[in-house]
Amino acid sequence: MITSRDDLFDRGKLKTAVVTIDTIGGDQVSIRELTLAARSKVSEMVSGGKLADVSAFVVATCVPALDGVSPEEVSASMSPSVVEEISTAVLRLSGLTEDAEKN
Repeated sequence: MITSRDDLFDRGKLKTAVVTIDTIGGDQVSIRELTLAARSKVSEMVSGGKLADVSAFVVATCVPALDGVSPEEVSASMSPSVVEEISTAVLRLSGLTEDAEKN
């Protein structure tokens, strides 16, 4: 039973994972779940029709190796297929894809 704020915060941490990304030769990348604020931003972007920006935002926000990198830099520097594959993995980890709902 959880009896303190610290216990709940400890058990309720954002999920993390190491995923294999086929579009970069099967190398692994560490990712983390979207925060509530980031989920809200993704929702705003989708509602605003800025679908092309969502994947770059998700990658810039949820790949620890890219901390401090802007979505614009992700878009300009990375292959769209790599960005899309990593973004999909983050969205799955965050429970925001159809196949995540089935699991």
